Amino acid sequence: MKRGFSLLELCVSLGILSFVLLGIFGVFELGQSSFHFASLRQGLQSEARVAFYALGNDLRHSSFVTVTTVPRTVSVILPRQESRGNQTLDRDGLCTAGVENWESPGAIDIHSGFPNFDSFVVYYGTSEPEGRLIRQVVRPALVGPYPNAEFSLVNSMHDNPLANSSRVGVTRTLSKRLLSFRARRDNDSRLVVVLLRLRGMGGAKPGTGARADETFELTLKTYPENTYPRV
Repeated sequence: MKRGFSLLELCVSLGILSFVLLGIFGVFELGQSSFHFASLRQGLQSEARVAFYALGNDLRHSSFVTVTTVPRTVSVILPRQESRGNQTLDRDGLCTAGVENWESPGAIDIHSGFPNFDSFVVYYGTSEPEGRLIRQVVRPALVGPYPNAEFSLVNSMHDNPLANSSRVGVTRTLSKRLLSFRARRDNDSRLVVVLLRLRGMGGAKPGTGARADETFELTLKTYPENTYPRV
């Protein structure tokens, strides 16, 4: 005679199965949130490195006398930090001389060995709560004397980059998660010092109920190599 499961045995089996499934889904959810959290951090680091590579390359090929900075602070209410009210953040601008095509025969003066600067490279942070870091090449009617007299909030740092004057080529948005961008000249050392902070938001942090809210910060100190006389 075949014996089946009793109701009690069936309930106990279903209870054990439920605990096993809860454990499996819990591990899966933890793994998924860990993956998204790691991706968020990696994305911030990647964006910051791309921006700093571009900045460092442009500044190294320039000359200190051509570099100008426009300090600017913005007052914004940041997403997920509404309770803190308006926060004051640096969203500066930086402009340095450049050469549109370094591979052209006339890019370097054959007698002096210095670049024949024919344009300016502009970096700035927009004023939206979740700011953007913009890189743009501009060519005013006169490149030099230095620094660029046209570089200002009114001419060169619009939230809509297409509204900037004298722009040429393709405008690049290096980050859409800009928290702050601070650029300063050190006249004693002739270094250009840039502080960049990015902020990224995501889902829940692994193992907690808190929402992911990460910042990544880098500082760049660059000596423009075509500075004369050298320090």
